Formats: sequence, C-alpha cells, structure tokens
Amino acid sequence: RGFWYTRLDRLTNRKIGCLMSDDKLTSAETEDELLDLDGLLDNVKQTQREVTVYPDATLAQRAMELQEQILEERQSTEKPVRALNEKTPETELAEILEKMEKTAIVFTLRALASAEISAIRNHIVATVPIKKNATADETNELRETRQQIAYEHYLSHSVIGIKSGGKSKKGLTSREAAKMRQRLPEAEWVKLIEGFDKTQVATAALEQVMADPTFRWAITDEEE
Repeated sequence: RGFWYTRLDRLTNRKIGCLMSDDKLTSAETEDELLDLDGLLDNVKQTQREVTVYPDATLAQRAMELQEQILEERQSTEKPVRALNEKTPETELAEILEKMEKTAIVFTLRALASAEISAIRNHIVATVPIKKNATADETNELRETRQQIAYEHYLSHSVIGIKSGGKSKKGLTSREAAKMRQRLPEAEWVKLIEGFDKTQVATAALEQVMADPTFRWAITDEEE
C-alpha cells in the first residue's frame, strides 16, 4: 500500500510540475506578443520638407532676364560690346542671386495627420457654407474661397519652422498664412502649396478633402 501511494504522489507531482512549466511558457509567450501601440503612436514622425520662397519678385525677374541674356551671348558668334565700367551679366547675376538668398524665407513643413485634415475640412465647410439657392457665379467664388482658405489652414498647421536672414521662428499662425497668400508673388505662393502637397505624398491630403462631395461642391451643404 505504501508503494502505491508513493508512486501516485510521484506521478501527481510530475503532472503538476508540467502544468506549472506550461503556465510559465504561456505567460512568457503572452508577454512577448504584447505590443505597446500607444507608445508607438506617441513616437510617430511625419515626413518633412523645406521650401524656399523668394519674396522680392523684382530680383527674381531680373535674374531671369540676365540668364536669358547670358544664354543669348553664349549662342551668338559676335562678342558683346560693353562700356568700361559696365558689369557683365554673369557678375550682375551673381550679385542678384546673393541678394535673393539673403532675403529668402525657408519654411519647414511637416505632413498632417488624417485627424488634422478632417478638422480643417469641417471648419471650412462650417465657415464658408454654399447655399442651395446660390447663383453659379456665387458658387464658383465660394469654391475658390474654400480652396484658398484650406491651404491657409494647411500651411498654418504644417509649417513647424521658418528661417530668414539668420533669424528663425517656430510655427505659423492662420493670420500669417493669410497674409502670405495676399502679399507673396503668386509663383512663390504656388511653390508653398506644391511643397505642402509633396509633403503629404502626392497631394493625398487634398484628394481626401476634394473627394468629399460637401467640400468638392458636387452638392450644396443643404442637400446633405
């Protein structure tokens, strides 16, 4: 009888030991499989891009004229005749490019998250409504207004740094973005818009907004 009790105890203890080992293995596997998604999302880094804007359109225009002049002179078989103190177009172009660099404004843009794009879209639809009884001209005007305001808000959220003339600042306000649209040469404003689109990976942000009928103007707000 003692023999059988002893043998039974040994078998029972061995079984319990196996179960405990299985529990440890399962616990270890579970610990390895846990993913700290919250931590990963806290460390998300959006793509960034620098866009250089030249606010003095007169310098840019003169630089283009000089480039054309240089090209024409190089293609010509006749040697250009200049006054004794007259600068060569190459010299003048170098001076102008130096001035342009000193007055240039460098914007650092980051890509916007989906939630930011949605919030901007909702704000614009609410602040610039398209009425059902609006005329065609009024509707077209509101369409253009929505698009311009959209980019103002995109840039005010996207710009994280600005540098010019050895000085810098962080961020861009909506008021500053609106003023840039009003004051910058059109080509430079378009450059900023295109820079934002590229930062969002081939205009993904704008496509998301434009695909929405209430923003794309396929229907009016009141027809939702």
